[in-house]
Amino acid sequence: MSASISTPVLPKHLTKLLQIIILFLLSIENSILNDPFEIMSLYGKKQNGLKTKKIFYQKESTNIKNILASGEFEIKNFKHGALIQYVENQFSNQTAKINLILKDTIISYKASRIKQNTLSTETIKYSDLENLETLQIEYENSPRATTVNQNINSMVFYPNNGIYLSDKQFTFEGNINFIKDTALLWIEKKQVLENDMPKKSTLLLGPYDTNPKTLIFKEKIDISFKYDDQQK
Repeated sequence: MSASISTPVLPKHLTKLLQIIILFLLSIENSILNDPFEIMSLYGKKQNGLKTKKIFYQKESTNIKNILASGEFEIKNFKHGALIQYVENQFSNQTAKINLILKDTIISYKASRIKQNTLSTETIKYSDLENLETLQIEYENSPRATTVNQNINSMVFYPNNGIYLSDKQFTFEGNINFIKDTALLWIEKKQVLENDMPKKSTLLLGPYDTNPKTLIFKEKIDISFKYDDQQK
């Protein structure tokens, strides 16, 4: 749970100083952050009601390593690019950058905290997402940076260019414009718990997810599976 405090709007050159003063005071008065109010959000508010970007603060946690390793990536497609976001299961109180590990290089983006538990890049052009192999968030905590990696089997679809995504046993392909705009698509093999399986059934392959789930298909797409006959 979080509590909010309103701060006055100051000129840009004083904003950073105000942040430093606030955090210094809070470091002395950490006792004010107790259950259920463990996180504080700070923002400026003008007389007309407009608010500045929020700053979140939490006193240092004793299990910070476990907090940093807990979360998942989300990708949001738009017409001219995509956002890469990392949603924390628990507020980390850390700054970070998001790295795109491509086939032959690494591109880094500063991650802004747009919500209490969500870190996001700015819009990334689709050409920078070609040959993407791994998503990585790198927390800039001291004394050593902490990273979380997620491999991704993806491809940027461009209209009139077709799509081919394969994970050996599962293939997603087509030569038609099954969607109308450029988008980053990816396939993901999911883990299945024993309780998720119907009774008296055998899982031959997968299951797989095709993403993003918000896509609206205009045309049919070919999906094929391969499995060993001995698994029947």
